[in-house]
Amino acid sequence: MEKTVIEEGLPDHSVVTTCAYCGVGCSFKAEMKGGQVLRMVPYKGGEANHGHSCVKGRFAFGYATHEDRIREPMIRDSINDPWKVVSWDEALAFSAKKLKGIQAQYGRESIGGITSSRCTNEETYLVQKLVRAAFGNNNTDTCARVCHSPTGYGLKTNLALATGNIGKEGGGVNPLRGQNNVQGEDIA
Repeated sequence: MEKTVIEEGLPDHSVVTTCAYCGVGCSFKAEMKGGQVLRMVPYKGGEANHGHSCVKGRFAFGYATHEDRIREPMIRDSINDPWKVVSWDEALAFSAKKLKGIQAQYGRESIGGITSSRCTNEETYLVQKLVRAAFGNNNTDTCARVCHSPTGYGLKTNLALATGNIGKEGGGVNPLRGQNNVQGEDIA
């Protein structure tokens, strides 16, 4: 039983949601008590994960409701200045001015966009559209390409697979046979 359930009691309701840890789109049941998430349970009806999940999606959900989470836009002119809470309009205008200034000084290719591995495919798509249409270049990437490469390596090493879709029709893979957790990441 999860620590949060022991400390807070049993959930009183659940909501089917999409995991925000990476862009795969796994479905989870967020089991909640009031507005607090107590645990994330892989949803068997999820098309991307069919009831399976990685350890991050299953247990690393605390960031969503952490007390230090930034909930309002903030700006500062210099790294030496304190952050200042502003409206969304002011934050967008400030960002646009700074980005245009960088491009005016250093050229169109001087800026780009990189998305978090927690972004959905749709969010990553929007960032690349912004970079190409507004910034006028192709300098776009996602950190998932780098930070999830150990996952791909582990799958390839342990299961001769490049994705986590274990148990799909035609898979016929026994995730425990021949596994070497010292050399590859354990995802089963």
